[in-house]
Order: sequence, then C-alpha cells, then structure tokens
Amino acid sequence: MNRICLPPKKSLLGLIALTVFIATVIPSAACFAAEAESPPAESFFEMSLEDLMEVSTGTGTLTATPRRNIPAAVTHITQDMIRSSGARNLFELFDIYVPNFQWIRHNYLGPHMGLRGIISDKEDKYLLMVNGRVLNDRTEIGALSERDLPMVDDIHHIDVIRGPGSATYGLGAVSMVIDIHTETAETFQGSKITTKVGAIEEFYTFEFKHGTMLDEDTGLYLYGGISEYPGADRHEAPEVFGLNGTTRWGVPVRRGKPVNYGYTRDRRSYRHLPKLKFHAELTTENTDLWVRYTRGGEHFTNTTNVITGPNTPPSSELRRGLGYQQLTAYGKYSQQLSDTLSVDYVFSYDLHDTEKSISSTNCYSYREDEYLGRILAQWIPNDRHSIAVGFENSTENFGLRSPGFPHKSPSVTPRWSTNTTSLFGEHQFNINERWTTFLGLRVDKNTYSDQIYSPRAAAVYTPTDKDTWKFMYSRSSRPGFAKRIRDYQHDHGTYADPEVLDGYEIRYERQHTKNLCLGASAFFNTIERISWDAGLAGERVSCEDKTYGLEFEAAYTTDRMEIMLSHAYSKLYDIDLAWQDARPIIAGPPYDNLANWSNHLSKLYARYKVSEKLSMDGSLIVHWDFPGLKDQAEDNDDYYRTTWSEALMDPGYDKAFGPNVYLNLGMEYNVTKNLDIRLSGYNLLGIFDIDLNKRNYLGQPAYRCHAPAVAVTAEYRF
Repeated sequence: MNRICLPPKKSLLGLIALTVFIATVIPSAACFAAEAESPPAESFFEMSLEDLMEVSTGTGTLTATPRRNIPAAVTHITQDMIRSSGARNLFELFDIYVPNFQWIRHNYLGPHMGLRGIISDKEDKYLLMVNGRVLNDRTEIGALSERDLPMVDDIHHIDVIRGPGSATYGLGAVSMVIDIHTETAETFQGSKITTKVGAIEEFYTFEFKHGTMLDEDTGLYLYGGISEYPGADRHEAPEVFGLNGTTRWGVPVRRGKPVNYGYTRDRRSYRHLPKLKFHAELTTENTDLWVRYTRGGEHFTNTTNVITGPNTPPSSELRRGLGYQQLTAYGKYSQQLSDTLSVDYVFSYDLHDTEKSISSTNCYSYREDEYLGRILAQWIPNDRHSIAVGFENSTENFGLRSPGFPHKSPSVTPRWSTNTTSLFGEHQFNINERWTTFLGLRVDKNTYSDQIYSPRAAAVYTPTDKDTWKFMYSRSSRPGFAKRIRDYQHDHGTYADPEVLDGYEIRYERQHTKNLCLGASAFFNTIERISWDAGLAGERVSCEDKTYGLEFEAAYTTDRMEIMLSHAYSKLYDIDLAWQDARPIIAGPPYDNLANWSNHLSKLYARYKVSEKLSMDGSLIVHWDFPGLKDQAEDNDDYYRTTWSEALMDPGYDKAFGPNVYLNLGMEYNVTKNLDIRLSGYNLLGIFDIDLNKRNYLGQPAYRCHAPAVAVTAEYRF
C-alpha cells in the first residue's frame, strides 16, 4: 500500500485564529488570571562570577561538578536564548549559538549535523538526549527525532558537550552530545499558549503547556505542540546545479542557475503530516516519571541522476524523505542512603518508528524497541574525593511491524534482538584549591561486538579566581549499526571493529570582568573511521585521519546588551587509507582539507534592550569557503563519469564552494504583562543575493538556497 503522497491534513489556521482571539481579549481580564510562569532562566553569560562558581551540575561528568570545572567545552543554551534567537528548529538554534557547529544537506538521507569537522552521511557521530535518555536509533540513521521540530517551548535548556563523550554518555558520542532538558513543574508554573506563523517558508505552530505543584514536593507538567509545515516554494528556495544539460524528461539545466522542474518544497513535512510533540512529567522529591511522543520528518530533493539515465518522470524520482515517530517512557528514583552515598535507579522504554521513501513508489519502514535499565551510585567520602559507579543494560528488538508508517515492506529484517551491558565509573579528585582531576572509564559489550573501552582523563587548573585551564584526553567509540555488525559476525565469524576517536584538548576560560567572558580551545583528534566496503559486503576501518582546530569565544553583557562572538578553524592534518580504492566521506584527493566543512566559521549574536518593553536581536553566521568539498565533488564527478557515465559538474565550476552567509534579525515587544509578540526575519541577505543563502549538499556541487522568510510569534501566559 503506497502512502507516500497523502493529501494535506486539516489546516491549523483555525487554531491560530482562536489563539490570536484569546491573546487579544483576555489581557483585559488579566487581573483575574493566575500567576504567570516563573521568570525565564538566566543566560549563562549573564550570571555573575560568584554565581558561576557556585553552579553545580552533572553535565559532562558522572560526579557533581561546579560548572567552571567541567572537563569539557560546553555550550549552555537557556530558554531565554532559544526564544530570543527565533530559531525554527534545532539546526538553526545550534547554527546560531554553538561554536564550530555546522550542518549540511543530503540528497538521500536528509540534513546532517557535525562538530569540529566530524560529519557523516548518517547521524551516527553524536548522541541526542532528552533528560538524560539517549534517543538515537540503532538500525540505520542514528539521531533523527527532535531536530526538525519547530515546537521548542517545552525546552528549559540545552547543553551541547563539544568533543568526545563516550566515557560519560555511552557509545556513539564521537563528535558531541546534545543534551535537551525539558521544563518541569518546578521550573514552570501556570499556563502558556504559544503560536507561530511563518510566511515564504510557510509554517503554522501551536503550543500549550501547563505546570502546577500538587503539593510542596510533587509537581505535574503537561505540554503539547502541533505544526503544519508546507515549507518554501522552489522559486523562493531554488536548487542550483553545477553543469549544463537537459534532464531525462527534457527540461534544460543551466550551470549555476536555479533549475526549473517540479522538485519538492524546502523543508516540507513528511507526507504532509503535521509535526507533533507531547510531554507529560510527574516529579516528587525522589521520583521523576515522564512520557514523551514526537512525530516529524521532512521531504528533500534528489540532486543526482537527473541528467542521464532512464526517462523517469520527476514526480516519482526526485522526492525522497524520512519520517519518524518516537515514544519514550522514563522513570527515575533517587535514594539517599546516607550523607555521603546516593543511588539513582532508572528504567525506560523507547519505541522508534521510521519510514524512508526513495521515491513516491519505493519506500520501507522499520521499528526498534529498547528496554533500558540503569543504576548509578555516587559516593562522596570527603570534600576531596567524589566517586560514581554505574551499570546499564539495554535490550533492543528489531524487525517489528511499524505501528504508524505501514508499507508493503513493514520491516527490514526478520525479528531479532541484541543486548548491551555497560559498566562505567568516574573519580573526581580535588587535589587542592587550584587542581582537580577526573579519571573515567566505560566498558560496553554488545551481543555482536567485543568489549569496547572508553577511557577519559582530565585535569582542571584554576590559578586565579578568573582563569581556568582544562587539559583533556578522551576516547570515544562507535560500533556499526545493529544489522551491519550482526551480518558481519554471521558472515565472517568474527566481530566487526568499532570506529574509535582519540581526542586531546586544551581549553582556557577567563571571566575577565563581570561583563566579559572569554574562552579558547585547541583540539587534536585521531579517528579510525569505519565505512562500507562493497567487496567485503560489510563495514570495516576505511582510513585513519588526524584533524586539529582552534576555537575562540567571547561574550559581553550589560543590563541592556548581550553580544556573543565565536570563530573556529578546523583542518585535516593527515589521512591513511586502509585500501587503495577507499573513498572516505571525510575528504577527497589530494586529502588536505576536510570535505563537507568550511575550514573557517564565524558566528555573531547580539541583543539590545531598547526599552522595558522592546528588544531587538540579530545573528550572523559566516562559512568562509569549502575547499575540501570542491576536492570531493570533483572526485565524485570522476567516479560518476567512470562508473555510470554520468556527470555532476562541468570542469572549472566552483560557485558552490564559496561562502555561505546567513543573517537573521528579530524584535520582541511586551504588549501586556501576559502577552509578548515577536517578529523574526530569516536569511535576509538572500533578498539581495540568494546565493549567499546556499546550503551545500554532502559531496555534491549542487546546493539549495534557504528562502528569505519572516515569522510572527505570540506568547500568552495565564
């Protein structure tokens, strides 16, 4: 049964109109309303030096650690920062705030996130978590859910841990960890409605949340969001190719100019289905119970095989997409056994359901279910030592029938399962007032892998009250996707090698004044990458590469102004291919620049409070150039010409490999005590030169431009 091209669902305009009516009428009766939500969380850069030193967190560690001493580079994004960015999804949010974060399009599997030059054709190089629960799928994609959803009002804050993190977070934390923390009844009390309407890149979003304390220690939080996302028309978000020719159905293509055939709208929701998000959480003094459901996905355009080949109509060949739904239930109980010993018990269930469409007549779906149990004990015998020891067991079932994306091929394999057991621990040693050390180790054993070791060692030095030095080493590992390592073991009788990264980093942070905060990192990574080997019919180590980079950050804040600036440089240092015709995604000949990555990346965010009611903000992101992408695109072009007698680009074409520049502007106005209105403008430089808005494709000379667009947001608290 083909269900790719369903008709659009009922429009959300009725909900939008109702919300606007409520937001207009109710303020006159605001004196009868309940207390508004608690004040928004303070930006990390707005905290005083004294407050900064006192914040204790488990982010980046297993043991509680003052934020200043976290042995990692962490970008802390508060709810206030999310709101003032105007970001329509996590891609845009991280693009604005996270140093050395980039993302790129793909004509086959949708967009990919990366950090510090580490990016792939699958989302398998990082972990995406909600409230400490990993949400990656292990079948084929990796981190898929949450990223595309424009509903973000349930998020309290996000910590992006830059660099390897397997010792703390588990297998797959190679380039970074995205740790999303939702609101609870402790952080939000009252009710709130948020609506967003976007034009040019069209979308309609409605969100509602309610938090209440049932008694002194018990709170209930409810959230629901829905979005209809038609996206941007091809005339506003054009596709550009790198060669002259004629499509298989007779449409001329001009090099460097927008192509003129009926490809899909940019960011159009998968199967025209509304995007959904629901979260319910009950918290007590010792217990945290929550359930979360999300549904999303996007369609995208196939940019290859359109010039030569069989005469296939574009409607059935050019539209690809990924759709998902995910249901997660989570329970945590914290037990304080003594003044020095506490234990956390976690049990969780996760259902991840995915459909992948190759064309309008070719798709398949798969589902995986995971049961996770975890115990973590923390012992603080004195003020110098802190020890954490944990055990985790994960059982995953594959090949189950999809409950929501049914198709004639409802599962990719017969039903089977794997089991992963993990032991992990960390010792934090406060040697004296200036030095703190961290030693950590995680050991994972999957049904189809050897034991995988992920160690970490770090030292933090605070010579003054303002200066912090961090010296860090960490190893992160990633086995192949579940079916691939299972097939490898069955076919070869041995376990497949995992992907391994050894990361070294020196980081310096300085709270120069109450208003000025500075940071810098120098990193060096050695990675043994696994890739598909057609001759072996399995994955194996395809290359060992070495990369290095520098990151600089500065933030300046006053009572009325906030400015954040970063610049990052990432470079391929060396690469050794495991076999002669290996074609790693990281680079193409002559292997001296990272492919799919801008070596230089600059970001600027500024916000100014004009008055008590009005504030203005803007962000500028500059990818300076893509020399490594040009090398890889030329190599891919040679490969296509030799293997399939097809072409990707004309000789000498380089328009796709120049700078990408994105400018966003916004303003917020507090209409009443309970009502805020925001106007956001996105990718505005495209008004003058649409090619500045280009977003490149993985390994391709083609690109698609983001549409210059606007959106209006209304928030009403009652």
